[in-house]
Amino acid sequence: MSLRTGLRPRPFALALSCAVAACDPTIILGARDLDAAPERPDGREDLDVRADFDGRADPDGRADFDGRVQPDGRVDFDVRADFDGRVEPDGRVVPDAQMDLDARSDGARPTILWSADHETGNLSAWHMGGDTQGGEYAIGGSGDVSRDRAHGGSSYSVKLTIDTTDGLDHLTRLYRRTVSGGAYYSVWFYWNQAHTPTAWWSVMLFRAQTDPADPNTVVNLWDIEASRQMDGQMTLRFLDHLTNKITYPLPAKALPVGQWVQVEAFFQYAPPSGTRVTVWQDGDPIFDVAGLGQSPSSYLFWAVGNGSNGLTPPLSTIYIDDAAIATGRLGPAADL
Repeated sequence: MSLRTGLRPRPFALALSCAVAACDPTIILGARDLDAAPERPDGREDLDVRADFDGRADPDGRADFDGRVQPDGRVDFDVRADFDGRVEPDGRVVPDAQMDLDARSDGARPTILWSADHETGNLSAWHMGGDTQGGEYAIGGSGDVSRDRAHGGSSYSVKLTIDTTDGLDHLTRLYRRTVSGGAYYSVWFYWNQAHTPTAWWSVMLFRAQTDPADPNTVVNLWDIEASRQMDGQMTLRFLDHLTNKITYPLPAKALPVGQWVQVEAFFQYAPPSGTRVTVWQDGDPIFDVAGLGQSPSSYLFWAVGNGSNGLTPPLSTIYIDDAAIATGRLGPAADL
């Protein structure tokens, strides 16, 4: 069995809460009935909050609502943020960092179901609930808390190092059991150096275990990988292991080196064909892959780490910090 799919465990040494302020001034002044839904010249109706989170704005400063709904029934926005109403010359609406970034239609802030800021100086948060709920595993890699750097001014992060000189599979990861019904999985990454993968370089994935207590029964399902473009910049890509299909972001968004970057994924398992993964990088949507297939097991896990069978340069270190699972999107401005 491939080391990438058969893993042997070992300890490491691894909305709308606020209406958009750019709405029609007559609404702010109370001169228009909020229950009314006047028609636009193009025949579409404006919603009360008049917000379209795909970043487009009308000349009058209002933006159109795209009206999509997630499988869990929440309203789905392309950017998912509450805005302060400022419109830049290029038409972008600038988010207010102090606002609720979940942008849920019920106005509630997301509930954090689990988190790890590593300020205990160990990996205990990942092990909460026992081995069937979370933990760590590694093959030819090392991972542990480190004071080298930390996100958000804290003291610790997790340092994950692999050396792929021999061309074999090497990985070091932390994992948690996924939440039924859909949830948002967020983590901050820090790349010490840019690398070019020979074949694959996994940094976040959703996987299954036919036996929840035995990591040797693991089956990789959907992978978020780092890749290297022709122009030299690193970007993320999405790999569906069930179909071997790779999806690249368009346009490509560079992964920064030497600074923290947030990667957040909405994952909802809804077999046989309703499973969906949506990914944001520093708050910008880069993937929205729906209609994914069925897992061979209902024991599903979210894992983050550093894994590859060939990198140039071969020695790779990634730091992770402030990981969380929440009922709504946290966004890069969230304070855990």
